[in-house]
Amino acid sequence: MNTTETLLEAIETGDPVQVQAALDRHPEWKQTLNDPIPGGAFGGTALLAALHRRNRAVIDVLLRCGADINARSHWWAGSFGVLDQPTGLEDFLIERGARVDAHAAARLGKLDRLKELILADPLLVHARGGDGQTPLHFAATVEIAEFLLAHGADINVLDVDHESTPAQYMARERQDVARYLVSRGSRSDLLMAAALGDVELARKFLDEDPALIRMNVSSEWFPMRDPRAGGTIYIWVLGGNKMAHHLAREFKHDNVLRMLNERTPKELELVFACELGDEARLRELLQQQPDLPSKLTNADHQRLIAAAESSNARTV
Repeated sequence: MNTTETLLEAIETGDPVQVQAALDRHPEWKQTLNDPIPGGAFGGTALLAALHRRNRAVIDVLLRCGADINARSHWWAGSFGVLDQPTGLEDFLIERGARVDAHAAARLGKLDRLKELILADPLLVHARGGDGQTPLHFAATVEIAEFLLAHGADINVLDVDHESTPAQYMARERQDVARYLVSRGSRSDLLMAAALGDVELARKFLDEDPALIRMNVSSEWFPMRDPRAGGTIYIWVLGGNKMAHHLAREFKHDNVLRMLNERTPKELELVFACELGDEARLRELLQQQPDLPSKLTNADHQRLIAAAESSNARTV
């Protein structure tokens, strides 16, 4: 490397020999291993950059050179530790001294450890971790969630960076826990109902407000109060711009999809036909009602643009 080399570049090579050599050439870097790494993301340290690449050998080099395995990121919304993200290296990290705090215990399903921590300090149920999440946001199992609620956790608490509830975080990969939280009174919405396959809940939302049929994962429906916030967690969990129909289809909840289709205005059906590249259905709709395009909303037009960009230009 030349004089413009950085530790991040060395870590990205994945070569522990190069990382060690870089630290030997720049011994001053060893004093800043727990600071945000220049060029890194989200205020992460060198160790977190290596962990992101799941590189055990580089992690060991950094630890030998003075990195603190319990140092956390420097993210404005709430710091992350080495056990806060799924990497498959949890046992490896714990063997090297990583502390299992309340958030890590909740994420890893370590109920006994969580009980030990909460009983020693009941306020930990409200502790803020990565992105400003509470332990309930991290809950891996129904049992973990049940324990946290029994000890005062707020079922509708919002994290800081995405202003989202624990159930919203769980809408894809922890659906059993999300269903439990909804059954306990968690705030929900039509997208959640579609993802979880709860046809009665979805019907209830539409009975109360038929306009919700157009709800989608966007800032229009999920505005952020803090201008620094990164947008609803649904963007990452469910997918940007998705509507209830897309989610019901994706999760194979046919009963929900049938009900949604029954409530869908024809102009929105036209948009879906474009998104799916269903030219036959599009022509059928236009034959039945030639003026449908004039009824499209501004949001519908934006969806058509996105559909054209997604290789359905012919249908659009």
